Amino acid sequence: MSDDITDQEPEATKPRSVWLDKLSQLSKRKWWNSSQFMSLLAFLISMGTFLTFTYQTYLIQKQQSASVLPYLRIDYGSGSDYFRIDVSNNGVGPAFVQDFVINYRDSTYRMSLSQFAYQIFKPDSTVNYSTSSSSLGEGYAISSKESVEVLASNNAETAKLLKTLFFDDGLMIEIVYSSVFEEEWKLTSKSYIPEKIDY
Repeated sequence: MSDDITDQEPEATKPRSVWLDKLSQLSKRKWWNSSQFMSLLAFLISMGTFLTFTYQTYLIQKQQSASVLPYLRIDYGSGSDYFRIDVSNNGVGPAFVQDFVINYRDSTYRMSLSQFAYQIFKPDSTVNYSTSSSSLGEGYAISSKESVEVLASNNAETAKLLKTLFFDDGLMIEIVYSSVFEEEWKLTSKSYIPEKIDY
């Protein structure tokens, strides 16, 4: 009985160079074909289009918001025989009043300035006291370029009392208002510049 002798070497005994040749062949294979490249290109283009539209939408919203932006301001007018407080809208859109607050000596009041001043002074029949006012409370809308006279007096005695109340006693008005897009600001008679409220 004769043994068959084969010239083939077992896999484990193949020279190292054979394995290196196989690795070299694998590395030379093309992992990307034209179809895969076109798919990737289409994906990148769609992502770029999406980001462009998103940014354009953001710019349009900012432009729309700026086109209806209200800007309230509190103005004082006073002289020897008169006193006046106006709230004016110098913006380009309407201002919707959400709250009107009077801060005085660590207390808060929600009423018209005329009512508040009357309660503070409680003038009797011997005092020449007279004021006029417009109520500026929740729900009141101030259109662009409109001015509202929230308190006024053309009486010298009353004007003197009001100037003392506002300039010496530290009475402060606080107005919270919003735009048509429901952005909100707070304005006080001490700061004069509206401060945006971020929730």
